[in-house]
Amino acid sequence: MLTIIQRLGVIGFLLVMSGLGIWSLSQMTVNGSNGANRFVDGQWRQQFEQQYTETFPVRPFATSLWAAIQYTLFAEGRQGVVVGSSDWLFSQEEFGGYADFDHRLQQQYQRILAVRDYLRVKDIDLAILIVPAKARVYSEYLGKHKPSDQQQALYQQVHEFLAAQSIVAPELLPVFIQQKVSQQLFFKTDTHWTPTGADLAATVMATTAAKYFPDIHSGSQQFQTESGELLEHRGDLLNFIPLSPYFTALGPGPELLRQQQTMAQNSGSDLFSDQRVDVALVGTSYSANKLWNFAGYLKQHLGMDLVNYAEQGHGPMLPMIDYLESDDFVEAPPKLVIWEFPERYLSMPDDLSGYRLPFSMVTGG
Repeated sequence: MLTIIQRLGVIGFLLVMSGLGIWSLSQMTVNGSNGANRFVDGQWRQQFEQQYTETFPVRPFATSLWAAIQYTLFAEGRQGVVVGSSDWLFSQEEFGGYADFDHRLQQQYQRILAVRDYLRVKDIDLAILIVPAKARVYSEYLGKHKPSDQQQALYQQVHEFLAAQSIVAPELLPVFIQQKVSQQLFFKTDTHWTPTGADLAATVMATTAAKYFPDIHSGSQQFQTESGELLEHRGDLLNFIPLSPYFTALGPGPELLRQQQTMAQNSGSDLFSDQRVDVALVGTSYSANKLWNFAGYLKQHLGMDLVNYAEQGHGPMLPMIDYLESDDFVEAPPKLVIWEFPERYLSMPDDLSGYRLPFSMVTGG
């Protein structure tokens, strides 16, 4: 929430902008005879923003100032972010409705089945951990925004599909909804879960593994998680609201993250050195980024070591392809693959035609 002083500051910025804006507008021509229509439908504002940031003599300051105006006066950011209430930010990917939504979803289903079948032939079990959309878990902070009907139905739809295919997939959503009252499970300004959310997800996944894969889940190894340094965390969604460094105070405040590290007890000995690692974790930055410590928590709650093959910035499918093509998979195949799969990626298009696939599947984009 903005204080009175901050609001007065914004008004002051706008007064300064008046003279600069007139100068900038003198450099800009609205093409064509339908300038009024462009103003009404928002194209004028986009053109003004582009012209302003390109011609203003101190461009970084101009970009930051325009972001401050968008955020404080219009509760908006750049394409890619949805600004909710109480400084909560959400990925726009969790809201979109698409004409080819069903096609995208069916394509992902076929790919999931192709991976399942490929592993099954090799006598390897698969469990899929669908990470519910942040907008679904914290819908009370969406403000005026609402995900499309397609997005709203997606989580239940995918779990019904996985159940029909007898693919083990624990449901995180009910647990997250229950626990969010007392614990923050996602960062306000980041797409990712907090270490607390990662810990809760790992607990649910480990409980499910013990139930469905008792021959794999030994629970015989001991791991301990220790807390480390307290850090200020800059969420990835703040990249779509470039207030820094000039107007940082007008945006969401910093969030705190306490580093977590999970270690095997008696790790100085050779206790686990000759033991086979039967679990492979594949997924996205929810698993790959050590800040959340999901892989560590999963080891602790499984009571088993695992190898983490998750990758940042590549979605859930490409890390799986990379892993199945790797020497590690060929030479030391696991007994169980845990596939962390964020819900929002189910409706995102991707073209795998340029990749060598180790299994038969639909590859069109």
